[in-house]
Formats: sequence, C-alpha cells, structure tokens
Amino acid sequence: MAGYLTAQQLINGSLDAETLDRYATGSVGQPNVNRVGNDVQNLATLTQQVLEVASGAANLRTYLTAAAMNSDTSSPAGTTGQVTNDSDASKNGYYVFNGADWLWSGIQPASVPRVNSLLRVVQACPWLDPSVLNLSGSGQTDWFLPTQKRIEAALAIKSVRIENGDPNERYLISVICNQDPTNKDRIAIAKLSDGATVLNTGAVDIARNASGLTRVVIGSVANDASLRAYLDIDYREITSTGVLNSASLGLFRIARTRELDAIRQIVDRGMLPSWLRADYRNLVLAGNERWRAATSAIRGIWLDGVDSAKNYRVSVVAKDQSYGNRILIHDGAGTVAGYDDPGIAPTGIQTVPLSERNGSGVSGSVTINWSLLTGPFVVTSVVSNLVIDPSYPDPERAAQLVYRGGGGANAQASMRPLARAIRVATAGSSINWGQGYLGELSYVGGIELYLRTRAATSIHASLLAPSAASIVAPNLWLGSARRMQGINASAEFDLWGDELTVNLCRERGNDGAALVDLYVDDALFGTFSTYNDGPFGTDTENFSGNGADLKYPLARGFTFDHVVTVNGSELVGGMNTQGSGAAIPPGWDYMITRAYSVPLNAVVHQVWFRNAPSGPIVCTYSYGESISYMRGTLGNTGKGLSTPLESPFGDGAVSEDTTQPASVSSGLGFRDSDPRACVTYMLGEAKQRHFRLVVRALDPRATGGTPRLDLNFVTNRMHHIMNAGIGGWSAELFLTSDVLLNRIERVAEWGSDVFLMESSTNDDWLTHVTKGWVTRTGVTAQQLKDDESSNYFSSITGTSPNKTVLDDRIPIAAAAAKSITLNTAGATISAAAGDALIIGSFHGDHRRVAVRLIDTYAAGVATFKRPISADDFAQADSLAGLVGDWAMVKAAPTWVSQVEQCVQIVQDENPDCRVHIATCGAPNYHHRRLFGYRELGMDLARTKGWGFVDFYDATNRFQYNQPQTGRLYITTSQGTASTGAASYPLYMPNGSVPTARMIHMPQILVDGVDRTNQGVHIEGGYAYSWASGVAEPSLSNDTLQQKPYRLVFTSDVPAAGAVIEVSYATRIWSTDDTHPGRLDLGAYGIPVFGNIGQQIVDAQTIRIL
Repeated sequence: MAGYLTAQQLINGSLDAETLDRYATGSVGQPNVNRVGNDVQNLATLTQQVLEVASGAANLRTYLTAAAMNSDTSSPAGTTGQVTNDSDASKNGYYVFNGADWLWSGIQPASVPRVNSLLRVVQACPWLDPSVLNLSGSGQTDWFLPTQKRIEAALAIKSVRIENGDPNERYLISVICNQDPTNKDRIAIAKLSDGATVLNTGAVDIARNASGLTRVVIGSVANDASLRAYLDIDYREITSTGVLNSASLGLFRIARTRELDAIRQIVDRGMLPSWLRADYRNLVLAGNERWRAATSAIRGIWLDGVDSAKNYRVSVVAKDQSYGNRILIHDGAGTVAGYDDPGIAPTGIQTVPLSERNGSGVSGSVTINWSLLTGPFVVTSVVSNLVIDPSYPDPERAAQLVYRGGGGANAQASMRPLARAIRVATAGSSINWGQGYLGELSYVGGIELYLRTRAATSIHASLLAPSAASIVAPNLWLGSARRMQGINASAEFDLWGDELTVNLCRERGNDGAALVDLYVDDALFGTFSTYNDGPFGTDTENFSGNGADLKYPLARGFTFDHVVTVNGSELVGGMNTQGSGAAIPPGWDYMITRAYSVPLNAVVHQVWFRNAPSGPIVCTYSYGESISYMRGTLGNTGKGLSTPLESPFGDGAVSEDTTQPASVSSGLGFRDSDPRACVTYMLGEAKQRHFRLVVRALDPRATGGTPRLDLNFVTNRMHHIMNAGIGGWSAELFLTSDVLLNRIERVAEWGSDVFLMESSTNDDWLTHVTKGWVTRTGVTAQQLKDDESSNYFSSITGTSPNKTVLDDRIPIAAAAAKSITLNTAGATISAAAGDALIIGSFHGDHRRVAVRLIDTYAAGVATFKRPISADDFAQADSLAGLVGDWAMVKAAPTWVSQVEQCVQIVQDENPDCRVHIATCGAPNYHHRRLFGYRELGMDLARTKGWGFVDFYDATNRFQYNQPQTGRLYITTSQGTASTGAASYPLYMPNGSVPTARMIHMPQILVDGVDRTNQGVHIEGGYAYSWASGVAEPSLSNDTLQQKPYRLVFTSDVPAAGAVIEVSYATRIWSTDDTHPGRLDLGAYGIPVFGNIGQQIVDAQTIRIL
C-alpha cells in the first residue's frame, strides 16, 4: 500500500482488530457484529456447529446432561454419546450405547484445561519425565483423574537429585503425602524397572521452610546405604492434604537430572528474544503456542517517541491473505504504531517500519522472520504478554548510535584510525563467554566497539543499505547485516584513511555469489567476489545400532538438512538450538548436537537418539561452512544465513559413555573475527575518499540466479579480536583441559598485540586457602543454619548440640592506618607476607569491607603498606570502630602460579604482546568467596609489569552510585512502625518476600535519621547454607539457599513507634553478582565491564599512534 492511511482507514482497521479479537476469543453463541453490521460469529461457535454436523454423520450424539442421555433409548446399539455440560463434571465424557444402557467408554477425550495443566507441569518441572503422562491410562495412573492433587504436588517440587543411583535405572516418586493423618509427610521413591521402593522417609512430619524451599533428604532403605535423594519442595504451593500421589511421578535418568534454576535460565534466556521484558518471559512460555511463535519470529524492536511511564506491547501479528501482513503496538489505551501490508505473504527476515497511529507520536521498526509464521497466521490481544523491554537496544538502532557521520548514499566519516591494525585476545570464564559469541551479549563487545569506532571508523550496513533486507544473527557485528540483492544494487559512503576493508558474508552453497565492483572517487578501483570456496556437498554415514549406544558422531561439523533412518524408517528430529543442558524436545526421536572429537581435535556433529536404536542407522546430510564476521564452530541450522544458529553449547566430554544421554553444556572452541569475511584494499595516501560498492553480476561459479552482497560493515582499519571465554573455565582448565581447542595454546597460536586474561570466579573452588580461624565448640545445628553463610567455616565436625567449628572470622582487637591486630584467643593463624587480609564484616554491603595485602605478620599483628581509614568502612566512624568487628586471612598461591603459566605461554609465542589480567566484579561473598583476588591479581600484575583491569572497582563504583528507588517494609502491609524488636523480616510493597540474590546499596532511616551500617544491617539473600531439614550441618551438605531477609539492629534499637524506612538500588550490575548483566534483563554489567575493558586498547593505542 503506497502513501499514508486515511483517518477512516485507521478507524476501520481498529474496528476490524476488535472483530478479529472477538473471533479468536469469543465463547459459543456470543455474537460478533462487524463494522458493516453482519454477525460473523466466532471460532468457538463455528467449531460447535461443525462438530454437530460431524456428529450426525459419524453416529455421535451430544447431550448437555447425563440425565438427558439416559432418557434417550432410541439410539441403535454401538452409538457413541458425549455429555458436555453436566453439573457433575465427572459425568462429562464419552459413552457407548449397548442397546439398553449407556456405558462409560474406555476412550475419553482430553479437555483443553486438562491438557494445558499437563503442559504447565512439563514446562515448570524439568525433573519430570513427560513419558509418565500416559493419556490413555494403560499401565499408568491417568493424570486426568480423579483430581489435580498430583499436579499440585509436581509443581511444588522444584528439583530432584538422586545421589549414587544406578545409572542404568530410572527412578520415580511413588508416594508423596502432605499432612496425611496416617502417612503424615511421607515421600517414597521406587525403581521403575520393578517398582521396588528404595528410598522412603516413612511417616514423618517434615520441618517446613515457611519462607522458601524445603530441602528434603531421603536415605536408602535398600542394601545400598549410599543412595540418597535430594528434593527441593515449596510446601507453600501445596494446599491439598492427604495422599497426593500414590502412583508415579517419573524422573529423568540420573544423568539428565538438572537443578531447576539452571533449566529456567536455559528456557528463559535461550529460547526467547531479548526485546521481551524479563518478567513476562515465563508468561509467554506458559501461554498460547501461536503467541510464542510470534515472539520468536520478532528478532528486534525499536520504538521512538515513547512515554517512559507506559508499557508498550505487541498486540497484533498477522500474516494472512485476508487480514494482511500486520504488526500493531499498543500502549494500554490504544494502538500507537503499526505496520500494514496487504500484499502477498512475505518470507525471510525483514525490517519493517512502524508508522504513527492515532496521533501518538510513536514510530519505529520491527525486524521479523516471517518464515517462522506458518500458514495463515493471526494473533491479536490488547493485553498480550509481548511487552517490550524499554532498555532493549535494537541492533539496527545501535548501529546508528555508533556512527553519526550521516547516512544513506553519502555516509561520511573522517576519524583517523590507528597507524596499523592490532589484534586483541580476551580469555576467561563465563564472564568473558557471555552467550557464546564474539562480542554480542558479552562485555567483549565493549572492547570490540572501541576497536571499530575509536581505533577506526566503521560504518554499519544498516546505514549503507537501509532499504535492504536484514540478516539478524549474533555472529555478526552489532547483530545484523544487510542483503544487497540484484544487479546494480549499490551503497555509497565517504571515509578517511589509507585502506578500506569490506566485511561481508559468504553463504555456503553460493546461491547468490556475486562479483562486486569497488569505485573510489568514481573510478573503478577493483572487483571482488563473494564466492565461498570452502567444501560443500552431501554425504551419507552408516552406523550399526546395538540397542545400547545413544550417540553416534559424524565425520564433520557444519552439517545441516539431516535425514536419519533406523531400519529404513525415517525418524523425527532436528538441530539443537537450546541453551546449556539441552534435552531432546518432545516429539523428536533424535537431536543433532555439537561434540568434541578427540581423534580430529575438532568439533563435529553427533546424532543423539532419545532411545538407543538397534539395526542399521543411516544419516544423510549436507555440509559446508558459511563465512561471516565471527569465526567459530557454530553453523546455521539451514543452508542459508537467515536460518537460526545452532546452540553455542555442545558435548565436551572426551571419555563419555555413549550409552548415556549427551551432556550439552560445554563451550567448544574460541571465537574470533574471521579474516575470510574481509576484503581489504590498500589505498596509498591517507585522505578522504568517496566509495561506491556495486553488485555487477553473478560469479560464474554461482549456483543461483540472483547475485547478492551480504554486507556487515566497512572500516578504514580492520582490527581483529578473539573471545577465548568458556563457561566454567579457570586458569587451571586453560592449562589442562582435555578439550585441546579450549586451552591457552590456541590463544597463543592466534597471535595478539594485546591479551587480557580474566579469572578467579571459578578458580576459587579449588585454589582458596584459609590462613586463619577461630575454633568454636558447643555449636548447635540451629546456630549454624542461622549464620549468614557456610562460606565462613573451614571445618565443621561433631554432632549437635556440641559441634566444633573452625570459623574464618577472627575478631579485631585494634586497628591503625597500616596494621590490624587480631584477637588470637582460640585462634590459629598462619598469615604470611603476600596473603590477603579481608577487613570488616560483609553483611551484604561492600562498603563495609576493605582488603589489604599483608606485608608482615607476627603475634597477631598484620601490617600492610597501603593504609586504611574510616572512609573505607561504612560501619565505622573511626578506625577504633573496627574493634570487635572481624577480619579474615586468605591466600591463593596455586591460582597465582596458574595465571603466570597461562600468560607465559602466550608471551612465548608473542614476545611483544601487552598483557593485562582481571579478576571478578563486586561479589556476593556468601555465594562465592572472591574477596582478595583483586588485590592478589593487582600485586601479580605489578610485579610482572602487566596491566590490571579493575572490574571490582568499576562495578562497585557503578553499584553504589545508583538511586535507591526500591522500598522494603517490616510488615506485609507496608508497615514502618517499630515494635521495639531488634530484628524484623523484610517484605516487598505487595507483601511478598524479596527474592533478589542481594539487596544492593541499602539505606535505613529511623525517624528520618540515616542509620545505614550504623548498628544496623540486612541479613539474608543467596548463600551457601543449609536447608531447614538438615539435622547435622556439615561442609558436605550445605547447598545454595535463598535465605529470608531480615533487618538486624545490633545497637541503639529503635523504640516502639519509631518509623523505620528501608530503601535500596534497583539498578544493578548483575542479576547474580557474578556475570555482567545484560540491559535486556535489567542489569548493566556488560556496558560497565565493556567500558573499563577498553583501557587495554587505550594502553596499546599510546604505543602505536
């Protein structure tokens, strides 16, 4: 449709949308009058009419009540009857007439509410094996009958783990009770193979955690006394009492058991796009399948002219011959922006404009993959869950923020680049890894952005070819490229410099391989081809299934279009696009995953079967690698670049039992900018030039009919970058990993001018050394549970109430600017020069803690060279105020040695490389014991002449300079009046308990006076501790707990009636106080890390300008 819509067309469109909404959601018999006065009814009414006609034709009779059916004896024998609306719901269903009576049928329908409840269980309970949901009732208890008690129980069980179980056995929860008069809270677990009970609590009352999860530990009743089960149950979600289940809640095989929070992260972050607001993700996952399809199809959204006080949502997505191709944005009051195209159904990825509606002032664009919307597709709801995250940075919009020199045909830039291109390598853990790409969704993107826009001038393709179709993928710079298609397709721009690099994609198969001319100042300067000369073809591999093996490796990676047969029958399956810990989706017989091949020292694909096949296995596939900005081991799931990428996670086990399911949780190989995607021209004198790229013709070797240039960006200096981050990695794993692709030697071989190594986050589990403790005796189990974290203990022995504990917290006897005197009574201290002294009680607030490296230690006195002052401790007005507080002594010599070894390997290959190291951001010590690594790392960098990137300082400065806009209360009804008590539970404004892992930057006012950290602090949050059901706490049975938050006064307790106000910062650097947070998930760590990470390029810039 050309031109602008008229006012009447807008009115008609709004009315049509309302009609369509009623058509999709209306109930049987509800009228649906359109704008011309005709009742077009709705789907429910039309479906009922069709069923009535079909019923008559199929000898099926429908009755509203059982009484009406029983009174009808005129039907011939064999007639099927259905009761649909009896007041006694148990009588609704199918019956068969035998000539005299209506008999309950052995085949019953699954109602939509019941099916939805089962789907909800499958989605919410990753521990539950969906195969036990036997809808026919044959051999298993039907989950539909007689009540939903077992579903309620399943939803309350958040995770299940079997310890020391038989790997060839499948276990099931055979009994679960809640306050049953006879069985009490009994839970029993049995073997699926023979039904024998192997774990049983007996008839006991389980101690409940009233504010969170209850950890239930069940010991073995069989011969194997080491068998254990660990269940996390939220009893608050169980309202039914009695025997909730006495049949079976089946568990996955033990190798597939996962903790609930890990699975939720996979589902939440791996399957839904980042523009969707985080608090609506679970609602989308649990909702209508077509709305989920619409969510996945929309790759990016940019809105301009929005009101920050409003929520904007996608209210209509349509690809329909009658309704048109339509996307509407709603603000709660009306439609504010939209896209309408009455043309033929589109395919592929497009960025379409959103034009203003109803004078809203809102406009923008949507990047959508139309191919994911199959068949006539229409979804509409003004209260949809597709709520747009206001902080989402659309990649196309981000490209415009990068470059402000103008756009379109005459884009210009004059920034002078570095005198030569440099190579920057970053290595580290999941902090570096991000989501498994190069710069996208990782702080490495901040360094990458500096290289492209500060150390060079780069122009993104969205500015050069704004009307061309988008290719949206995280392996492209800024997440997208543009497809310039057809002879004479062109782009023009101006750049200053002595060279030009065109970064492009070379699609496998060469359907549109093109010859492209480069004009410089209107004269033909050169011609290049987009032809991909890598191997491309088809292959067939044969295996013999032995009935035991589940995994069969292929000979190569970068495969697609798989056809798998067993005994000549084609199976259903596809490629893995999930996150860490992926499982074979329901309905699939197999899944293609990435795996590490030891003989090839390469990543290949493997066929992972749900059930071990027997007989001949044949896998036919196509293969070939598409080349784009990011080089790695990831391929597209289809031939084309517009198809989704496969999962960044693969199977990294090198001696894995092939009879066990795949463990798809490893990063495989590093990622770098691919020189094969670059065409570089040396221009001679550095000056301003005008450039024009023109698609001339098909390359003679091309296989298709239309030439195209898939353009990512152009730049006047092509710097290269490597992301050698792997989730879970440590300095030790860089040295010793069996996956040779993930070792530090690969970084050294790559060759870099600048090298940044981040570590400590995962190292601490093995390299932490406690150098001092106080021995406490007569400690009870409850005292340990009430403590803030088990991380404060080095040893726990004995039984309650007389346990012996080695407590790392040593009381401070005196404090001076350059020394701390420790109270040595009952203490064992082996501190030495170079150890880290952690000064001050944490209590969830970094402003209370300072760390210094010990210079000397003798007789309880630790000295240090860098002075401390009262300004370093929010809880002390003077250093004397530290007396009675505590300090801890820590060392990590193994970590220091391993970092040195990693750097040495890189420097041996790259003697002139400039080295930087980094540690973690500001941690939650109750989760990870990371205080001290920053200072140990800084000292190592100083002695070696390396740079140090201070992520701790950057995140601390960010976190403690945020507005305290969140509010907490001391009662469930927003109460603030003191009762005179010394502690209070804390509640959100809606009366719920806080679930954040930490309360960041709290402020506590008493009668308007700021008391923050002055005799008052907050306890609770995410911590290693013990579940309420643990009778004898030890360091082998502590687990991560969400401990209830409490406000604790240690002095000057407010009198009854005093007003207590608690606020905190809602803008945080990380959602888990470990990984740099993404803006689309409500955290700011990635830009914080990225900004400070840029200093490694700054340092190199000085050397080569």
